[in-house]
Amino acid sequence: MPPAPPGFYNPPGTNYYIPIGTTEPSKTTITSDSAPAATVTSADAPADSTTKPEESLKSGKTVLVTVGATAPFPALTDSALTPTFLSALSSHGFTRLQLQHGTYIPSIPTIPAITKAEAEAEEEQGNGKMKIEPFDFDADLALNYIAKADLVVTHAGAGSVLECLRWDKRTIVVENTSLMGGHQRELVEELERQGYVIEGKLGKLEEAVDKIMKDGGTTKMQRG
Repeated sequence: MPPAPPGFYNPPGTNYYIPIGTTEPSKTTITSDSAPAATVTSADAPADSTTKPEESLKSGKTVLVTVGATAPFPALTDSALTPTFLSALSSHGFTRLQLQHGTYIPSIPTIPAITKAEAEAEEEQGNGKMKIEPFDFDADLALNYIAKADLVVTHAGAGSVLECLRWDKRTIVVENTSLMGGHQRELVEELERQGYVIEGKLGKLEEAVDKIMKDGGTTKMQRG
């Protein structure tokens, strides 16, 4: 792969260029050696890809936790099911946790059974119990899940992170330190430095949730 052009860097092991020190936070430029440069903004996503504030208050919010399709990440999956993380989500109005766990099968906490009518009534009032929806893979995760989520907690794979930026999502990125090479570290540090993502620490994801939601959960591109 050719060297990154001025103003960009290429995370090792990927075909992506990440902008460095951009002065236009409302845009993210994504290029690769196999395709022409493309400027992606929130306007490229459907207008309803982000839940409006009044809708969030009415029906609760959705968080997606994804480990990607390449390698299992049991530590992230298990961290997303801890009582402290689930409590933090609830305190910020989240009522649905969609958990893409890959080949690793987690132990899902027991949730008290309620009728469909009760669930709909609680969701309508914005105080529903946390609903956990685990699944292994989805061929179109971006369109079916990322686009519809109010918050995404993702492994630090370049493809997954850039999909979150493309859809202009509040994004918490967690490095998988068990992988060889340490290339995820560079990606996490650079994107957090620029204000596009918040880094999440295993076992302390609730701290990242509080941090990203304290200003209403807006992303850098939305603030721009």
